[in-house]
Amino acid sequence: MNTLQITVDLGEEKASAIAKAIGLEAGSELMRRSSVSVTSDVGQLTLDVQAKDIHGLRASLNTYMRWVIMCDELIEVN
Repeated sequence: MNTLQITVDLGEEKASAIAKAIGLEAGSELMRRSSVSVTSDVGQLTLDVQAKDIHGLRASLNTYMRWVIMCDELIEVN
């Protein structure tokens, strides 16, 4: 099993909002090759990714980071 943890400092309100938004996808059955846990604590958003192979790990990380960036940009607009 391949694992990766990434933590992004976004500020408390933003980290919490993004965790709620993309956390819904973490429980989805769409990601068959990997599992992702999304948490926020003290302004930091943490993604814990586990995948059967390195390709699944990279794909999941890319997907979730795109969602984090998109949410961050949407919050900045408002």
